[in-house]
Amino acid sequence: MMAWGHDNPMWTLIWWPAAMNQWQDIGKPPALTGWCLPRTGAALEDTSRRTRLVQVWDRCAESFTAVGRMQVNPNHLILEVDGEPVFQDGVPTAGQDPFGFDEQQAMSTLSDDARRRLANYATPGADRNLTRFVQSQSCGMIGAANAIVVDDVKAYWPGKSVEGNARWYASSDVLQAVCADVTPFYQPAFDLTQAQRICIWNTRCGIGLVIDDLVAQSSHHWTWQAYLRPSASLSDNKSVRMNLPNDHHVVLTWEDVGHVQMQDVPGFPRSQEGASKRLALSSDGSKANFVTAIGVDLHDLRVSGRDTHRWVIYAGDQVHHIELDQQANKCFWSSNDGTMDELDLHLFNDSHQDQTAMPQWDMDDRLASIDFDHRNENGTTASAWLDSVDACLSPFVGAMDEQQDDAWLNTMLHSEHWPVVYAAVERIGRLRLGEYAPILRQLLHEEEQIPLEELYAEDQDGNCIGSAKRWRLKLALIVALGRLNDTQSATIIAQILDRSRDFYTVHSVAALALNRIGCQTTQATLQRAAVDPEVNTSIRAREGIIELCHGV
Repeated sequence: MMAWGHDNPMWTLIWWPAAMNQWQDIGKPPALTGWCLPRTGAALEDTSRRTRLVQVWDRCAESFTAVGRMQVNPNHLILEVDGEPVFQDGVPTAGQDPFGFDEQQAMSTLSDDARRRLANYATPGADRNLTRFVQSQSCGMIGAANAIVVDDVKAYWPGKSVEGNARWYASSDVLQAVCADVTPFYQPAFDLTQAQRICIWNTRCGIGLVIDDLVAQSSHHWTWQAYLRPSASLSDNKSVRMNLPNDHHVVLTWEDVGHVQMQDVPGFPRSQEGASKRLALSSDGSKANFVTAIGVDLHDLRVSGRDTHRWVIYAGDQVHHIELDQQANKCFWSSNDGTMDELDLHLFNDSHQDQTAMPQWDMDDRLASIDFDHRNENGTTASAWLDSVDACLSPFVGAMDEQQDDAWLNTMLHSEHWPVVYAAVERIGRLRLGEYAPILRQLLHEEEQIPLEELYAEDQDGNCIGSAKRWRLKLALIVALGRLNDTQSATIIAQILDRSRDFYTVHSVAALALNRIGCQTTQATLQRAAVDPEVNTSIRAREGIIELCHGV
């Protein structure tokens, strides 16, 4: 989402270059110096080496259908050196399943009805298995992240939307450090009480330190994992070296652990070499502590821990002592060359929110929360946000007087071309022309007679054929009947939502229509839809339940 903050100017430049005539070149942007967003992540920047270590704990998807985008990233690490990624991230090569995650494990948080709805979401109007769709979401599961995996449950998603929290962050010319706890990602599936990762970077020597502290109420198998470039080579189970295409190299080393494994992962990610190697460090117990050091363009690197807050890194003939004094909220880094650096840690609490200089792009949220039934004296929506959306239909809406309107609408509603019918239905709904409700109700019953296999027909390549776009008319009818508060249509709309065999946008507007109509008899339908794996449907169903409860 942070990257999308700059999408509008980019697309404006591509499609409407004249609109960018007033753009002023302010010169080369300043060097990156690191940042931290308490609810999202942090970047530790080494500008002299063009190296960036990013640690993220951002919000994951509320819906299984969005896990591939809003991924499960509990303290996920991203490392790049001089423009080359070191820790791999992204999506698999098309048509490949590099992870081989267990399908049932991936859906373990879903009820039987939610799985049925998910299958229909993946392939509307057809009975097919979920394998291909689950594979499409695999890059969002925890097993695809550079993070901690518990008990080898790689196909893991919390079943809800959660995020981590920064504990502290600090930055100076030499030292940068961040700490975040991501325990909510693992609960309640695992009895973790702490899942904390600390990253420290020293720009003087080009060395980073990653410390993971994990605590649970019972014993678990813990795995620290990272997807590395295919050039990664393992040495004595104690370190890995990667030679990058830009003539730099990176060394990783770690404290002794119970088991070390590195395996080839062809097909992930689809960028760079189209492959990676998965490094897995593992141990067992109710607690685990992983300490990993990263060095850029160094040939010899070792790390050892003195205790839970003091570590020593050996880099050739250099010796570095690192200490975290969490009582004084300070980090110290001293070296045998006489240098000594100190960092004051800035503490966060759960109330801290992200602060950015980027424009707010929450229009979709604002539209979703608008009271669609609130109109001004002219019969149009009072909200400026919705006015901007309705503006696209204003020439059509205002083109006819009342007598012409009735004649035209009746002609259009009986057209043999469904897009023409769609336009009339849209107009009726937006102007709240309640006298047309019986006709719209009958049209919805007729659309329901079309076999779903025909309504969502595809060729062998997955392209829509025949009447495959006609579901949009069904959607428009449901929206219009909801706007008309037509209680007599509640039963058929509830049947469509319960069946859950249409395209997901039909289910979403069905839940919204039942919300607007407000029939108590549809509450059971909304409760079932509230666990729909598609987020728009589930949110609108839950809002409908709340409205019905308030109306009792």
